[in-house]
Amino acid sequence: MFEQLEHKADLKYKVIANGEDNLFEEITDTISDAVFKKQMKKFDERNEINLNANSLEMLIHDFIEELLYIANSEYKMFAYSDLHYHFDDSKGKHLLKGYIGIKPVLRKDYDVEVKACSYSIDLKKKKENGNERYELVFILDI
Repeated sequence: MFEQLEHKADLKYKVIANGEDNLFEEITDTISDAVFKKQMKKFDERNEINLNANSLEMLIHDFIEELLYIANSEYKMFAYSDLHYHFDDSKGKHLLKGYIGIKPVLRKDYDVEVKACSYSIDLKKKKENGNERYELVFILDI
């Protein structure tokens, strides 16, 4: 679940998710909603995702930047397909692997040009009824 929040110049979003895998699914939906006029129902191709970072916040930032690159440089719309988060204790790294569905689009399919994701990422993790719940707030530069 996501919602757009008030911001003077850019796009600010709050994402709420149950668990890490669901968090990345919700982020994908949020970025797709921000960038494109309509949402993709099915996809033509897959784009492999294989990212790692020293913190979950940096992994989120890098993932958003990857989605923006796909949208802005490859002119492709995306949808969540199969992403998995894992923390590698031996390397001390946060990992995201899997793929997203992609489909070529035309420039007219874009709603707004998003330049980048701000490094201002606020991530809160809570336990509710034994489940992990994440609340993420981030800003997209337009």
